[in-house]
Amino acid sequence: MADTPLPDAPAHAAGEGYWQLVWRQFRNRRLASISFAVIVILFLLAAWAPLLANGKPFYWREIPFGASQAVTTYPLLQYLVAPTQEFSVEYLFNYFCILTLTLPLVCLPAYLLSRGRGLAPKAVRKRSTYAVLGAFALAALPFLAPGFVTRAATKVERAADPAMAQRLKEIEAEYAAGKLVGEAYATAKREAAAVTEFRILRSWRLDERPYLSDFADLREGNAEVEAIFPPVSADPVVNTSETLHPPGVYGRLGARRYRKIDVESIDEPLPPGVSRICLVATVNEISGGDVRILERDTRVHIEEDETRAQLKDLRAGDRAWFMGRRVEAEGGGAPRFVAEAVRPESRPPAWTRHLLGTDRDGRDVLARMLLGSRISLSVGIVSVGIYVLLGILIGGLAGYFRGIVDLAISRLIELVICFPSFFLILVILATIEKRSIFLVMLIIGLTSWTGVARLIRGEFLKLADQDFVHSARALGCGSLRIMFRHILPNAMGPVLVAAAFGVASAVLTESSLSYLGFGAPPPTPTWGEMIKQGKDNIEVAWWLLVYPGAMIFLTVTAYNLAGDGLRDAMDPRMKR
Repeated sequence: MADTPLPDAPAHAAGEGYWQLVWRQFRNRRLASISFAVIVILFLLAAWAPLLANGKPFYWREIPFGASQAVTTYPLLQYLVAPTQEFSVEYLFNYFCILTLTLPLVCLPAYLLSRGRGLAPKAVRKRSTYAVLGAFALAALPFLAPGFVTRAATKVERAADPAMAQRLKEIEAEYAAGKLVGEAYATAKREAAAVTEFRILRSWRLDERPYLSDFADLREGNAEVEAIFPPVSADPVVNTSETLHPPGVYGRLGARRYRKIDVESIDEPLPPGVSRICLVATVNEISGGDVRILERDTRVHIEEDETRAQLKDLRAGDRAWFMGRRVEAEGGGAPRFVAEAVRPESRPPAWTRHLLGTDRDGRDVLARMLLGSRISLSVGIVSVGIYVLLGILIGGLAGYFRGIVDLAISRLIELVICFPSFFLILVILATIEKRSIFLVMLIIGLTSWTGVARLIRGEFLKLADQDFVHSARALGCGSLRIMFRHILPNAMGPVLVAAAFGVASAVLTESSLSYLGFGAPPPTPTWGEMIKQGKDNIEVAWWLLVYPGAMIFLTVTAYNLAGDGLRDAMDPRMKR
């Protein structure tokens, strides 16, 4: 009887590596694939947050007061390449934002060119790798500007430098004596307090012309402004369809323009040509048509019935924007502030403006959630990277060398596990005066490595007696080479699964720290800080609690489901 031919092997099995098999198994799990897609979307939204929600316009064109020619600037481009003077999370995500534009522009033409020349698939993959590396390098160029930069010294630096402090005292004495006046005094003070340092990141803008928001359109009818803003604005006054101005400086309501001032500046002279102003104040008492504000115990007068109708949404303790004009009192008395519009700072969600509402300071919740995703996601990734690296090093040493090394490291792990990590983090942060988000990442990473260390130790104990390890020793390979070139790649499976769950845990930890006031310093937006604000105003602003909480739930669930899918994909018993 003729032999029965064996069935053909599946096409995907030919030449398929281990990680390709794991990826195929992962994609076969619907929930895991959806969760992975959610994680990718979250990172893209975090990277593109400045382009979606920012107070800086893409394009700004104006004719300054007294000038005849228009000046054009691109403030949002300036922010992307130099968001802060010091290195921050904004640099990382702004880099990813530019990278998402650079990768298709470089890799797609390189791939099409390689395929068009008829190269073998292996050669195409090799050249594609070079194109990807080139795109990463090209995206970093706008941020780099190595060189010496002169800046003004901080208060701490001035106090720590006796010569600088003495020179500044001499300048003040000369100014008091009338020897230095006007521009000469300002120049001398600026030169005495100058500090020169070497910087790698860009401290000057791509467009060196200044953003003229402090000068434009303050004098009514004497400036022309054209601007294009991102879809979501973060300011309560300018987030209206009539607004043509950058937030935080001045706003426009209908045909009237308002200059934002502090409550303490009501009695001070206004800039030339400015007739209408707006301010943020806390309502103390509403009496008839007048409002007494808490900050100065001063009354805001309301004359129009239409404006008085806007008071129905306010009560004592609420913060609001008062937009109006200052009226000088007859007989030299104190000036009055007459409101022409009253806007509560915290607004419920609406389709026409503020899709997710505003917080108690009038900032758009959607904008703060997009910007806050940068903090939560970066804390998760960076802190997990730190403790995975520590766990691999410490656990690898214990599992490979065994004996007294294993005994000492195991006792250390047990000692660290005895302390509740969250309370340990709180104690460490409470003893540090100046907090930063990088410090939070570092502390979470340094206190959470024990789980990964125990996983790696167990994998090394299991793999160290395998034949391929004995063969490597027989060939004369050193201990480090055997550990990191032969054993570690085969022990990374459980670590990757633990890292996926660890990111979710780190996001929860950062949100809890921000909720308790130990997270990133204000005004940095974080989901935990927004939930804290929502808890304090839950009766009047439920959306401050619901939407940030939903984002934390979505992020943590996505990472946990992705970790479950990765664990199942790497389990040989689940292969099918």
